[in-house]
Amino acid sequence: MGTEKREQPTMTAKIITRLIIIGIVVGTLAIITVGLLQPAESTSYTYGPPRTSQGDGLQVGNHTGDMAPNFTLAQLQGDQKISLSDYRGQTVLLNFWRTDCASCLVEMPDLQKVARDQQAAGKKFVVLGIEEANDLSAPQLLQRKGVSYPILVDERLTVGDLYRVSGIPTSFVLDRQGIIRWQTAGPISFETLQDVLHQIDR
Repeated sequence: MGTEKREQPTMTAKIITRLIIIGIVVGTLAIITVGLLQPAESTSYTYGPPRTSQGDGLQVGNHTGDMAPNFTLAQLQGDQKISLSDYRGQTVLLNFWRTDCASCLVEMPDLQKVARDQQAAGKKFVVLGIEEANDLSAPQLLQRKGVSYPILVDERLTVGDLYRVSGIPTSFVLDRQGIIRWQTAGPISFETLQDVLHQIDR
């Protein structure tokens, strides 16, 4: 009996310890799972004024402050080709995405809403979505998302390479002169983009 009385607290302590460990493990896994399911905010961004090259003109490049490199791509639907230079005089958002990118799809309604609000306010603003693959399911997906802004196909990744896009979604905001004023790697929200456009318009 004496032995049983001494062992009982030890067994109880072991059970409690195990339950605590299990609780910690379950809690940690839950936090990790929620974090993975939540779309992350922009992972990095830069904002800045134009920068000049060693010559007299603006430097052409992919950095904030550079003149954005011009390009020409075909639209997702139809044979029409669009050049970035067609939109000189307008503020432009270049958004690199793919149909299999969950974060890309999450941000699409916000991009559409910003485009609609800017146009309703009489602002010269356009979103150009640049898809990295000519996915046959894209038209149906865009229709479900209510996306009406132009989608261009960069099947050979030539424009992605030109802008040194290393991950998606990646976005660039160009001012009316075609200068990169802001860029980000990661999904962006309606509020963030509205703030960026306000800063550029000041």
